[in-house]
Amino acid sequence: MIYVLGFLESRLYQHTTSYKVARINNFKFINSLKDINIKDNDVLIRYGNSDYESKDVLFYKVINRAESIRKSKNKLLSSLLLKQHNIPIPEIFTNTSDLNKKSFPVLRRLKFHSRGSDIIFIKSKKDIVEGDYYSKFIKSDLEYRIHVFSNEIIRIQKKVPRKGIRKQFVHNFENGYLLVDNFEHNILLERNLVPLSIRCVQLLGLDFGAVDIIISKDHKPYVLEVNSAPRLNLYGRELYSFYLKQYLGIVHSIYDYRRLRMNQGKYSNNLPIKFRDIKSTGRK
Repeated sequence: MIYVLGFLESRLYQHTTSYKVARINNFKFINSLKDINIKDNDVLIRYGNSDYESKDVLFYKVINRAESIRKSKNKLLSSLLLKQHNIPIPEIFTNTSDLNKKSFPVLRRLKFHSRGSDIIFIKSKKDIVEGDYYSKFIKSDLEYRIHVFSNEIIRIQKKVPRKGIRKQFVHNFENGYLLVDNFEHNILLERNLVPLSIRCVQLLGLDFGAVDIIISKDHKPYVLEVNSAPRLNLYGRELYSFYLKQYLGIVHSIYDYRRLRMNQGKYSNNLPIKFRDIKSTGRK
């Protein structure tokens, strides 16, 4: 049996991405391991759910182990880990006493959050709002979400505002930003983001993850976070399904997936990166 452990519902949707991925593949969706009778050949795919960590050892194979998901969900811990390994991240302040005039503006952050709901823009010390930590605000009009699966880049998306939406300092769905595949790619820039994204996922011990990276006004990349449960549209769910089955050694083909089949062709920007000209260079 192949289980997908996720969350059944979200604040925005009746069913989550994890539920829909399980349904596409005829895997068994669960939102708890409490009453599961685990057998010798069972496989567990964790989609952002780190509950019952001790049960990982009972499965034949686990994709995205609980320990790694816990690291990625603790935004302060994961940021400090990435920084320790020379991954470029916005400067972090863990104490308000470390903030000086040159530090501002900053973003107030909590260790655990969902979809940027914790973020508060702070212009000066007199506007300080209590938080777990603060990160330097990086001016940027360009943000990517880069999907990594088993040391390979499988998708590059760009965050863009909906038509008529004013620019926001948090580029998320709630603020009117969309993730798009079909855009004019900057091949030189994106190629440099490939090993950086792969390294982030490796450092957290994840098998797959979506890396959010902003590009500053002076063209420097900064990693914001690594998401262990990225929201996916139908194309994305089929894409992840393709790689999940490949990882598990299940016989399948790109032609089994309607959206992937539709996006074949030399000039299609929606194709997984392996079918285009940007190659992954990461190694464990």
